[in-house]
Order: sequence, then structure tokens, then C-alpha cells
Amino acid sequence: FFSSRRRHTRYISVTGVQTCALPSGDAGVVRLKSSRGREKGIAISLDCNSRFCAIDAPKGAALSLAESCRNLAAVGATPIGISDCLNMPSPENPETMWQIAGSIRGLGEAARAFEVPVVSGNVSLYNQTHGQGIQPTPLLDVVGLLDDVTKAVPSQFRAAGDHILLLGETRESDLGGSAYLAYLHGMEQGELPVLDYEAEKRACALVRSLIAKRLL
Repeated sequence: FFSSRRRHTRYISVTGVQTCALPSGDAGVVRLKSSRGREKGIAISLDCNSRFCAIDAPKGAALSLAESCRNLAAVGATPIGISDCLNMPSPENPETMWQIAGSIRGLGEAARAFEVPVVSGNVSLYNQTHGQGIQPTPLLDVVGLLDDVTKAVPSQFRAAGDHILLLGETRESDLGGSAYLAYLHGMEQGELPVLDYEAEKRACALVRSLIAKRLL
């Protein structure tokens, strides 16, 4: 019926006219209808960095959750729940079994640090062709809550001349496992970025605070 997947996705996104932020940004935002007062919103971010997880499964899974929390904060939402899907090759391979266990361990550590519960999940195993497996892909679907959906901020740049703020710092080690090394140099290796839970939580809280005050 639809000439392209993009048109199909956009149609689904606007059905019911409750979508406040369309897919393709940091997180989608959907309005929750209310019969009284302020309207709340739900934000959803779907994330996983397979390159990170192939290099270091526990830390890669933890960094994937940190990315989801940042994506939710970028639209003004507070994370409230996680659903995971562990996409892996054959668990009969000892290395794959280690990656599965490591991903669970890393996700558990990060979920406790960010104080976000894992409320559901599943696994998809034996993802391989002719003995060649996919990279470990613990996909995270993280849901966030906005107390006032009218304050939701879109992800795209808005207009020429706008001020752009960059929060955080970049360390020399942060190139490890990066898209830059993978696509320009054919390397998927190196030390993964430092994950500072307290700094992550402070940055997310600051962004949500600025959005709540309509300063972004």
C-alpha cells in the first residue's frame, strides 16, 4: 500500500494524532490523554551499540543504557523502565555464552546505577549464517515519563543562528569502538569510553531541568 517504509513508519507515528516527536530523533514522544489538568507524555528510546558489546560485552551493554538515558533526557523525559532483547549467535559457542552473561551483568550494573528497573525482556539466539554470528546486540527499549508533554523538545536543530551547547568532555580513549574507526579505518577495537555514572546522571538532570524551564 505504501510506496516506501519511511512513509509507512511516518503514517504509524501520526495515527491517533498523539505523537509529539516523530521517530528519527533522540526519542519518540507520545501524549497521554488526560481528562484533568496537565497532560503527561511517554518517551521511548531504542538503543544498542553492537561494536562496543563485541569489544567488551559488560561495558558495552552499560554504555548502551547510558545512551538511552541521554536520549530520553534530550527530549525532557525521566527513564522509568527497560525492556531488553538479547540478540546473540549460538549459545553453544563458549565465547557467545560469555557475551550473553556479560551483557546481562553490565545491564544489571547500569540499571542499578541509573535506578531504572528492567521490567521485561527476551532473547533471540542462533543469529548466524554459515557459522558466522552477528555481533552481540543486547537491544534496549527504554521508556521515560514527561510530567508536562507540552515541554517536550525536538531533537533536530531549529534555525540558523541558534546557540548550541555541548555538555560533557571527550577523552583520548573515547575513540575506541567508534563509528569513526569502524567506517574510515576498518577497525573495531580499542578502549571503550569511560562511563562515569554520577557525571551521566548530573548531565541528564541538568538537561531535564533546562527543558522544564523552557530554556532549550
